[in-house]
Amino acid sequence: KEYPDRYVDVGIAEQHSDVPSLQAELGEAHIRMGIIESEIGSSTAARTAFEQARSVLQPLVEQEPDNARYQTKLADAIFGLGTLDSAAKNTREAEAAYRQAMTIRQRLANEYPDVAEHRLYLAKCHNNLANLFRNQGETSLAVAEQEVALVLRVVLTTSYPARPDYRADLASSYDGLANLYFDTGQRDREEQARLRTVEIQQGL
Repeated sequence: KEYPDRYVDVGIAEQHSDVPSLQAELGEAHIRMGIIESEIGSSTAARTAFEQARSVLQPLVEQEPDNARYQTKLADAIFGLGTLDSAAKNTREAEAAYRQAMTIRQRLANEYPDVAEHRLYLAKCHNNLANLFRNQGETSLAVAEQEVALVLRVVLTTSYPARPDYRADLASSYDGLANLYFDTGQRDREEQARLRTVEIQQGL
C-alpha cells in the first residue's frame, strides 16, 4: 500500500520496529489511510489499514501505558474498526470496538480534562452505540447512550461556544433523541428535542 503522507516513510518505519516514535508515526499513517479508504467506500482496504494501525499501536501502549499519544491513536484505530463493523451490521463486534475505544477515551478525558478531543470522541462513541442499539431495536439502551452523548456535547458547546462543529454535533444528539422518543411514544419529549435541534441548527 502506498501512503500519500509526507510525515512518515512507511518503509523505514517498518524496518525499525524497535523505535517507538517511528512506530507511532506508522500507526498514524495506517489510520489516515483507513479514513481515506473508508471515505471512498473501500471497506476491505480500510479494515486492513485500521487493523495494521491497531497491531502497531497496541504494543506501544503496553510498553508505555501513560503515553497519551499512543492511547489516543489506538482508540482512533479501534473506533475506525467499530464504524466498519457497524456499517457491515457486525453488531457484536461493533459494540465491542466502541466500548473499547470508549474506555480509552474516558481514561484520557479523566486524566486530561482540558483536552477537548477526548470528550469529543467519547461523545462519538456513545452516539454510535446509540445508533447501533436503535438499529437492533434496543431503544432503552439507545436512549441511555444518546443522553450521555448529549451531556458531553452540552459541556463541549458551553466550553467552546465558537466551535460550530460542536454545536452541529449537539443538534445531532437532540435529533437522535427526538427519533428515539418518537419510537417510544414520548411525544412531549420528542417535541422538545426537535425544537432544540431546530434552534441550534438555525444558529450555525
